[in-house]
Amino acid sequence: VAPRSLVPSYDERFRGYGLNKISHLYNMAMNGFCFHVVDDHAAFVAAGAHPRSASWKAMYAPDAGAVHRARLATHWVNFKEELRV
Repeated sequence: VAPRSLVPSYDERFRGYGLNKISHLYNMAMNGFCFHVVDDHAAFVAAGAHPRSASWKAMYAPDAGAVHRARLATHWVNFKEELRV
């Protein structure tokens, strides 16, 4: 839990399926946020099953093109470099 004013915005290069939440958390970690695991036998997280999205299919389906994955990989490399500057 953090004040909205301190949390960085999502990077719009990672819209759809692919690294949007990972890039956001990576950015937070690089900006000094600390993360903790709740160590309690009564704590849990649940996520309901749902059909694969069009974005997931564009990235991982058997007929998905390599162009999207290559674009995402390039964005990831550039994103990490920008945070280090």
